Amino acid sequence: MGVIKNKKWFFIFLLPGLLFYILSVFYPIEESIRLSFMEWNGIGDKTFAGLQNYVKMFHDPTFYKSFLNNLIYLLIVVVMQLGIGLIFAVLLTFMKKHVTFVKTLYYVPCIITTVAIAQLFRSMYATEPMGLINQFFQAIGMEGMVTSWLANIHTALIAVSVPEGWRFTGMYMVIFYAALISLDPSVYEAAKVDGATDFQILLKIKLPLIKDIILLTLTMCLTGALRGFDIPFLLTSGGPGNASELLSTYMYKKAFSNNQYGYGSALAVFIIIESMLVVFILRKIFSERKECKHFKTFITMKKKIGKIVFAIVILAFLLIQVYPIIWLFMASVKPTIELSTTPFALPKVVTFENFIKVFSDGKIGIYMWNSLKVTGISLILIIFLSSTVGYALSKFRIRGKKQIYKFFTFGIMVPVQITLIPLFIFYSKMGILNTSFSLILPQVGFALPLAVMMFVSFYDFVPDELVEAAIVDGCNPGVTFIKIVFPLARNTIITIASMYSILIWNDFIFANTFISDSNAKTVAMGLKDYVGAFGNVDWGLTFAAIVISILPPLIIYFALNKWVTAGMTMGATKG
Repeated sequence: MGVIKNKKWFFIFLLPGLLFYILSVFYPIEESIRLSFMEWNGIGDKTFAGLQNYVKMFHDPTFYKSFLNNLIYLLIVVVMQLGIGLIFAVLLTFMKKHVTFVKTLYYVPCIITTVAIAQLFRSMYATEPMGLINQFFQAIGMEGMVTSWLANIHTALIAVSVPEGWRFTGMYMVIFYAALISLDPSVYEAAKVDGATDFQILLKIKLPLIKDIILLTLTMCLTGALRGFDIPFLLTSGGPGNASELLSTYMYKKAFSNNQYGYGSALAVFIIIESMLVVFILRKIFSERKECKHFKTFITMKKKIGKIVFAIVILAFLLIQVYPIIWLFMASVKPTIELSTTPFALPKVVTFENFIKVFSDGKIGIYMWNSLKVTGISLILIIFLSSTVGYALSKFRIRGKKQIYKFFTFGIMVPVQITLIPLFIFYSKMGILNTSFSLILPQVGFALPLAVMMFVSFYDFVPDELVEAAIVDGCNPGVTFIKIVFPLARNTIITIASMYSILIWNDFIFANTFISDSNAKTVAMGLKDYVGAFGNVDWGLTFAAIVISILPPLIIYFALNKWVTAGMTMGATKG
């Protein structure tokens, strides 16, 4: 409910974050809607076209193909990220030793840049030299499955969906695990005494208790999948033909390749409507189910099958998660000749020449400095703005704050694509393309909804009596926040910083849209250029550059891992 009734201080805490949020998220939404009724090529005057762009969209066969592809992509990604993530979170709760180590390794793929992931999977899908996937099918006698996965119209969509699902499975597993271990054991101990199995306890007690966390992750996963862009764009750019075309890639090409900004905006509006509709329907269905029947009884395999099989399952999935990263590091110390002949074998010769060449021939230092600058400034703004907004929405007793909170949480469902065209036009007019600000504004805006939710969740746990006591002692709301409330939120701050430092460092879609000057490129864009640099691709050099690029977020995560889990656990407890 809140205990502070001072309206002046409420708006002091609220307005900076609210205005930033409106400018970076809701202004572009309004502009995209307006542009969707215009005919404009980006050069001349805008012409009012009425519903022409929408009529064109619903008569466009590629639109329908992209829409269908989006649904299939959505299904694959959600099943992998939430389904597998939840199953293995449950399995980890049965482990007694090395949980932190295993959990951390599961999480590592989240840290890798999308450009690096695209290159990893392009290598694994390859036929010349034969990639790991084709080698596997050949080894088990299924030669008929050997194919050029990205060039085959029947497999391209699956091939671009799997890397996205694989990438964030570990993140959702960590969130679910934090939620499950945060539960008070006394809640289900009585059921265990009465003879309930682990599976029954999970289904009837644990999952209902973390229902809010499951609904939040469902929303995050659905909207994340619906705005999927990076990996499909990098791997196939929607091809071959339109076999892997998604609404996001189609919108991007129509706007920024064909200069059809009106039609591109109409596609962007449809994406946000689709996102909101899918999230609403699935959350409604999910919330109305009395029991979850999606889990098989093998979740209790520790008792029914035995510890050996349990360990095999854990280790097998761990291998799937971690092997691509191990291979990446091995590839970076291989001579290029070895990569072209035996790419997946252990290195015969270990060389660090690739790393030396990266620093001597490339601009990796400039790219990393630009990424560091954007990430650092964005994190400061995200933490400052979300912590003050969260404080206002949690501890102030002001009419209408629930509606303001819903206004912020709405942003979780907004796909980033809807902002690209309006922000590109705005940046062009202001002359701030190819600047750090062009990346910071949308990064902060789209981070605020979830960050605000996390701070509100934490502040609700801070006793109102503590705030009241400080005010009685003569502290104004600002001093109370700075000296008492904000310092208590350490775990939440570190969780937000860790999560968004990785996401911002690895951003591709904003950098690809707003940055073209090589001196302003971030790591993600720099790596994209590396892949095609130096004439024939020097894969040793490319993989060395990728390894260098992932080291900062990797170090940050390992250093902050303990506090990240603690922050997630605190948030999970509320759910």
